Amino acid sequence: MQTQKQLEAYESNNAQFSSEQSLLLQCYDRILQSASNHETESTAQTIKLLKESLSFRENPKLALHLMRIYRYLENCLEKDNFPEVCRIIEQLRDYWHQAFLRA
Repeated sequence: MQTQKQLEAYESNNAQFSSEQSLLLQCYDRILQSASNHETESTAQTIKLLKESLSFRENPKLALHLMRIYRYLENCLEKDNFPEVCRIIEQLRDYWHQAFLRA
C-alpha cells in the first residue's frame, strides 16, 4: 500500500524533530490506528517500542505501572480484543495529552 508507506515515511521523518512528548502521543495514535484496523503485528510492534522506551532509572514506579499496562495490552492482542486495546490507549493518550498541556 503506497499510502501506508508514505505515512510511515512521514512519521519517520517527523520523529527526528519531535519532542519526547510528541513521540509518545504519536505512538499512541499509531496503536489506535492499527488496533482499529485489527492489525495485530503493527499494534504489537508499537507496544513493544513503548515498553523498550520505559525509563526505570528516572521513575521506577511509573515505569512499572506502565509496563503492567503494556503487558495487559499484549494479552488483549493475543485474544484479539482490539476494543479493549483501543479503550486503554485512548485513556492513556488523553491522560498524557492533558499532562503535557499543563507542563
